[in-house]
Amino acid sequence: MTSTFKKHADKIAAGTIDKAFVRGVSRGLNTMWRKAHGYSVSSTAAKFDGVTLLNLVSERHPRVSAELTAQGLEWLRSRVVQKQLGERERKIVAGFDHYELTGFYDYRSNGFHLPLWRVHDGHGNTFTYFTGSWQSGIPLTVTA
Repeated sequence: MTSTFKKHADKIAAGTIDKAFVRGVSRGLNTMWRKAHGYSVSSTAAKFDGVTLLNLVSERHPRVSAELTAQGLEWLRSRVVQKQLGERERKIVAGFDHYELTGFYDYRSNGFHLPLWRVHDGHGNTFTYFTGSWQSGIPLTVTA
């Protein structure tokens, strides 16, 4: 077990993940995909078992740190995003309780892994979504 893998596994086990975790795992998954498909990768690229990490995330659904929750909630409540959400999703955002990371989505199966977020309200209602940064042009996509 590498130190990078152990660090990420420990955060999942603790039940709360932060922005560094999301960036690190996403970059690691993207690197693994590139290497598996014959692209060159840096010799200093972190080596970890992405499949095991994905399984841990999907089994445990770690909650999101307070800092990352505040950023995500501010974004979800913005006018631009509210226009893209349906009525059901807007109600869940209005009654927001917490976020969970449910996995990573391989956008267009091209090795660009995006975090899948599940939003919970205080009444048991949820929806899951992914999106890229505004620079990537990847739209907000509600998956469930």
